[in-house]
Amino acid sequence: MVVVDASKRLKDVVDEEVCDQDGSMFSKWTYKDYFVFWIKSIHTYCGTEKESGPDPEVIIVATHWDRNVYQNNKDCLITSLQYQFPTNSTLGAKYIRDDKIFMTQFSQESPIEILSDLEKHIIDIACQDRWADNIPKEWTFMEIEIPQKKSSQRIESIDEISNKMPMEFQKAVTDMLRYYHDAGKILHFNETDLQELIIIDVQWFVDAFKNIITDKLHQKGIEASMDDWDEYYQTGHLKDSLLTEIWRKKDQDLHQELLVKGRAAIEDETSEDPRYLLPHKDEILMFMNRLGLVAAGDESHYVPCMNREEVDRELTSTICGSNEKSFVLLFQFDFLPYFLFYRLVVSCMQMGTWEVLRSKGKPCLYRNVALFSTKDNHFAIAVTETAIQLQVYHPVLDEILEVEKTLNIQRIIEGKMNEITSSFRRGMKFIGGFICKNGNDLSNTLNIEGHFISELTLKKKEKVVCPLHQGTDLHVINTNEMTKYWEVQSK
Repeated sequence: MVVVDASKRLKDVVDEEVCDQDGSMFSKWTYKDYFVFWIKSIHTYCGTEKESGPDPEVIIVATHWDRNVYQNNKDCLITSLQYQFPTNSTLGAKYIRDDKIFMTQFSQESPIEILSDLEKHIIDIACQDRWADNIPKEWTFMEIEIPQKKSSQRIESIDEISNKMPMEFQKAVTDMLRYYHDAGKILHFNETDLQELIIIDVQWFVDAFKNIITDKLHQKGIEASMDDWDEYYQTGHLKDSLLTEIWRKKDQDLHQELLVKGRAAIEDETSEDPRYLLPHKDEILMFMNRLGLVAAGDESHYVPCMNREEVDRELTSTICGSNEKSFVLLFQFDFLPYFLFYRLVVSCMQMGTWEVLRSKGKPCLYRNVALFSTKDNHFAIAVTETAIQLQVYHPVLDEILEVEKTLNIQRIIEGKMNEITSSFRRGMKFIGGFICKNGNDLSNTLNIEGHFISELTLKKKEKVVCPLHQGTDLHVINTNEMTKYWEVQSK
């Protein structure tokens, strides 16, 4: 369900008092930007694995219709929403339809108008056969197990689940858990350190992360210095002591609620109810680390979506001034959720042979750029609205950048991106390429729109007319130099 404020024009910037995103990836976003983002997100995250499969059911609710800017005309609203997508996109016509849009408004007669049509539509969707899945009958006990266990615990061991299955089916327990994980009912990863654990209350886990990324309005009652808060809100670096206090405050609020209800007898006891967070701190962080939400550390954790720090211009100047550097390799997406970049950064931080660069005593992790070092080279990964960017350079003057080592970095990064994108139900596709003008300058490629040349259209030559600019803006590019350090599918 996507909610649209019909009293606001789509081109208007969202009021910062409503949504404080200053300095973040979403700074100065308009109502149109958020609407398109959520429609594309639903299409990507909730679509079926096969493009030919059924599309997600999307309901659009236009609120404040009594103050709408669409001349009280539903067709005008539909047309305006559909026009926010490119002309070659089918998303507008696919998800914005007359029978799936509902208008609501406050009235003098009642606090809110009757929503019977919307309610009926939701019930009709819920009753569709499309939600049915054929699964082995031996798995069905999980439909009872999950809600029952939530009353006494939030994390369960795989042995507890396996022991409830018939002996001949116990070997298939991971298949069953993967099914319920994909269905969004549990969290489980059949990987070292996590394979023995199952989070059976996904909303509890989501709430734990929601408390971490809360805004400044919710600092009250949390014992921490303003320096720690400011560092966190500016750079995404969250001290473990601050994290502990955030979750302690959440547990204390829950404990007070339980005392009022008579479900807690000892005022300082916060370990009996399964909803408490601190008793499960280590396990929660392990899952957040695996999902790329947090890069967990000992004394501090990195939460990339909270980073508002702009990249240091001296650093980009240093890269630009390097004699031994690759052209910037771009991975272009039709739709690129910024969370993919965050997950990529966290995954790179987990590489034992890679380290985050440091400058002026601080990690080189920024809002849209992250810098790393390998044994021999430095490299930058960056993000724009539609592309992940990669550039490798040698930090030492007169040293040679070796092709095999840049190719190794490229293969690892592409492998990580393929792994991340494959986790989306509807596969996300990307294609490699370059910027035709000043494509070896990261500060340029970060700020330029267009001028993207797909690797599939490149012809390897020292001099070739740019395939994008063959008229009055004609210029020549050296594709041999562009592709020197990269593995590309050129002609």
